Amino acid sequence: MTKTENPRQQVYQELLSAYLTSGGGEKALTVAYEIGRKDLQNGIGLLEIAETHQQALNETLSMANDCVATQSAMNRAASHFLKEALSAFEVSRLCNRQTNDVLIKLYDVFENEAKRIAHRLHDESAQMLAVVYLELAEIANSSPGDTAKRIGDVVGHLDQVSSQLRSLSHELRPIILDRLGLMPALRALADGVRKRSQLLIEVTGDTEGRLSASLEIVLYRAVQEALANVCRHARASHVDVHVWREANSLYCAVSDDGIGIQLSTDGTTISQGLGLIGITERARALGGICDVSSRPNFGTTLQVTVPL
Repeated sequence: MTKTENPRQQVYQELLSAYLTSGGGEKALTVAYEIGRKDLQNGIGLLEIAETHQQALNETLSMANDCVATQSAMNRAASHFLKEALSAFEVSRLCNRQTNDVLIKLYDVFENEAKRIAHRLHDESAQMLAVVYLELAEIANSSPGDTAKRIGDVVGHLDQVSSQLRSLSHELRPIILDRLGLMPALRALADGVRKRSQLLIEVTGDTEGRLSASLEIVLYRAVQEALANVCRHARASHVDVHVWREANSLYCAVSDDGIGIQLSTDGTTISQGLGLIGITERARALGGICDVSSRPNFGTTLQVTVPL
């Protein structure tokens, strides 16, 4: 048997050769599974495993006799050996899929609860405020000038309360998102943030039609969190929100001209808040990713990419 400079390749080759030439055995298949499990833990990719297997199989077949039936049997047995080596990856894939399904269901529960609270907050507060407005109007009509003026001031404060309650209700669950889709909802969100923060926010791009409800809410929440972070930390004056489709993916990027953030060597933020973690997990549950890029004093870009 030819010696290789790669210890992992050598071990795999010896095990596969022994399995093929000794007629197989459950013990060898158990070892194959352990090899695959360790490769999974060590971050070895499927292509590298396939290459390792093919090299080991070629080496074993080169030492076998030229009998076609023998080589055919070896190929079938080698396929079984490879399946055992890859079974740990299949188990991991199924577990990840189940985890994603659970996350999606949890986020759906969260959004439905947010919708319920938002509707109650909007409808019930509007009814109670309407009663207060009517009673204050009756009191003002039968009160002297100074008292009527003070009541007018109270009405002005109630107007602000009413406006804040509407904003809070829309942030909990934007009705416009359900009715008109992502882009109108993002423009309405930008208008609200702009009024509160004086930030110049531009929303551009096109989704080229309606998206699934789960995808729209993930992107909306991502932009909502990104804009909140800009307002709190970035010291920016301008923000660009851009949405576009390319191939079979949808992209959403939020870029500001603020002070930037410090990133670790792997490109993640050194201090990730719960909001950013939530965006990352939501995107991952849909098979997407969330990237953050930044340079000190040159702003930050958060980009979410999800498959369609």
